[in-house]
Amino acid sequence: MPSQTIVTLSLLIVGVLATALIPLQIMVKSLTFGAGFVFFGLFPLATNFPEYRLLVSPLKLTLWNIPTHGTFTSDAAPYRMVQFIS
Repeated sequence: MPSQTIVTLSLLIVGVLATALIPLQIMVKSLTFGAGFVFFGLFPLATNFPEYRLLVSPLKLTLWNIPTHGTFTSDAAPYRMVQFIS
C-alpha cells in the first residue's frame, strides 16, 4: 500500500473520530469557517494564479499521488507475472 494512501486513510479516520467526539455546534462553526476559507481564500488564488491551482486545491492535496486502479495494476503486473511463472 503506498504511503500516500495510508496518509489519506488516516485523515479519513481522524475525520470520522472527530465527527463522533466533537460537539455539533463546534463542528458546524469549523466547517463553515473551512468552507468560507476555501471559497474566499483558495478559489481566488487558483483562479488568479492557474499555475498554482493544484497546490491550493483541498481535494487534490488530499488525494495527491494516490494511484488509480489502472496505475496500480500496471505497476504490479510484472511482479505478479514473475511470481506466476516461477
